[in-house]
Parts: sequence; C-alpha cells; structure tokens
Amino acid sequence: MIENNLLKTNFIGKDGFRWWIGQVAPEEAQGDQLNQIGNTWGCRLKVRIYGYHPADITELPDKSLPWAQVLLSSQGGSGKANRSRSVRISPGDTVMGFFLDGDDAQLPVILGIFANTGSYYASDEEYKSPFEPFTGYTSKIKPNNDFIAKNEGGDDSNKSQKSPRFLTKEIVEDLNENLEKGKAQLDQLVNSDEILAGAASATGELKQVLDSGAVQTGLKTQQQKLNLSLKI
Repeated sequence: MIENNLLKTNFIGKDGFRWWIGQVAPEEAQGDQLNQIGNTWGCRLKVRIYGYHPADITELPDKSLPWAQVLLSSQGGSGKANRSRSVRISPGDTVMGFFLDGDDAQLPVILGIFANTGSYYASDEEYKSPFEPFTGYTSKIKPNNDFIAKNEGGDDSNKSQKSPRFLTKEIVEDLNENLEKGKAQLDQLVNSDEILAGAASATGELKQVLDSGAVQTGLKTQQQKLNLSLKI
C-alpha cells in the first residue's frame, strides 16, 4: 500500500481509470438536490454502486451514499450563454460512470444511463431495498393516468411508454380553435345545397347508365321474365 501511494501521481487518468455501475438512491436520500429546490449545488445524485457499496441500508444508509457528479452531454449545454437542459435521471435508474480519484473510489461521476426494460427494471413499485427495481416517480413528479399509461419502460420494445409531447396552454388552445374551425367548415361543405344537388344528379346519371347497360346485355329482359314466372 505504501509503495502504491508513493507511485501515485494524484492526476486524473494516470492512477487508474475505474468504471462502475450503480443505482440512483431513492428521493428521501437526495434531499433538495433531486427536486432542484432549497439547498442545492451542481448536478449530482447519490448512487449506490455495485461491488463498492453493500446492499444493506443498516450497514450503509442511503443518505450516507456519496454524491455522484453528472457529466453532461455536449448537446445539453453547461449553462453558459443560457444554454442548458435539466438532467433527466430519476431515482431507481441504473447508471454507469467512473471514479475521478481512481482506486480511492470516493468521487464518482455519472457518464450515462441504462434504459429501463418494461419486463423488469420498469417497476412501478415503491422503494423497498437497495438494488431492487422501484418507481422513478417522486413527490414532485407524479404520473398522470388520464393520458399517460403508467409504464416506466424506456427501451426499444413496443411495450415501452413513449414520452408525450409537451404542449403549452397557448398551443393547446390554438389547436382546439383550429379543430373547431375545420369541423365547422367540413359540416358546411358536406351539407351545402351544391353538394347535395350534385350527389342527387350523379345518382340519377348512374342509374341511367346501369339501366342502359342492362338493356344492351339482355339482363333486364331476363330479369323481367324471371319476375313474370315467379308471379305465375
């Protein structure tokens, strides 16, 4: 151990690059940080890491887990020039990352997130114990069963719930107004005198064509004979 410490450079990337996979701790362990209110700082979440942290909250309570910084996507922005997007990581998510301090394993960083599969990891159960699937809904983010199926799957299967498109109140009102206008125009068009007269005229012309064809082919004569024989 002494030799290893002497050889350490304490420079990121030169003292080992240690990967890990873990589970984001429940809401109660995150404090104000998860809901972005009160005493918050940075983009960070508490994570229980497989192989490093025990699956026993008595031995290591959720609130005692280390904070893991979230490495943001270049497409999400850092906040500079007012360009950024909120981190979309929920309690119970399975994340992957590395340790900034290498073998010391005290400074975890989240690199990415694994999609939830609808068959197992997309559980809608409440938190019971570490490393078991549980819902990502919180006291601030609740399901709306009126228009969103309570399905927390995010993989490519057809059973996964796709995120609904976000619409502002103004957009919804504009869409409803245009829908009513279109419906009114359609009703006016369908019930107009010109359409009804045209339909009646087309029906009469079609009947004449059919009668003419029946006479030319002899079908009408045969039908008349059949009717007479049935009357006799």
